[in-house]
Amino acid sequence: MAKCLKCGAEICNLKIRSIDYGTLEIDDENGDLNYEWISDLYGDQQKGIEFRCPQCGELLFTDYEEAEDFLKQKPAKP
Repeated sequence: MAKCLKCGAEICNLKIRSIDYGTLEIDDENGDLNYEWISDLYGDQQKGIEFRCPQCGELLFTDYEEAEDFLKQKPAKP
């Protein structure tokens, strides 16, 4: 089982917080709302994602692969 890098608690999951950016506008033709998110504009980039300890809430990672490797107990990449 993984141990939090900040508080040392044994953890089996990470809490994810994602900040999504985009635009919201009204379509001039029919008055519907149109949302355009960063993921739509820039592909599959993960902007603003945070992986936090479920016990202490401290930020541990901002990269999906690092978070996955941590939970699987793979060594950190140099």
